[in-house]
Amino acid sequence: MLIRGLYQNYRAGIVTRGQPTFDPVVAMTKTQAGMAEAKVTDCLDDSRAASYYKSGKPTGGEPPGRQRVYAQVQPFGPTKKPGPSGGRRRVTKNSNPLL
Repeated sequence: MLIRGLYQNYRAGIVTRGQPTFDPVVAMTKTQAGMAEAKVTDCLDDSRAASYYKSGKPTGGEPPGRQRVYAQVQPFGPTKKPGPSGGRRRVTKNSNPLL
C-alpha cells in the first residue's frame, strides 16, 4: 500500500517535507482455513508533513491530518527465511477513511 503511493509520487515529481507519525497495532489471528493472518490498525497523522512538487509548489489536495489505516495481511508463496518473519506477504483488505 505505502510503497505504491510512494512510487506514484516519485513518478509525479512529488516530495514530502516533514515527518508523519504512526501508531500501529498488530493482532495475529487465523483465517477460517487456519492460515496465519495479521490485522493491522494504525492512526497515521500527517499534520506535520506536506507534499510539494520538486519545484517547491504545494500539491494541494486533501489537507493533512489524522487518518485511520486498516489492513489484513496474509503470507503467500514459498518461505525463503525460517521463522515467523520469513516468506512473502500480501494485503488482502485495506481501507483508509478519514477519522
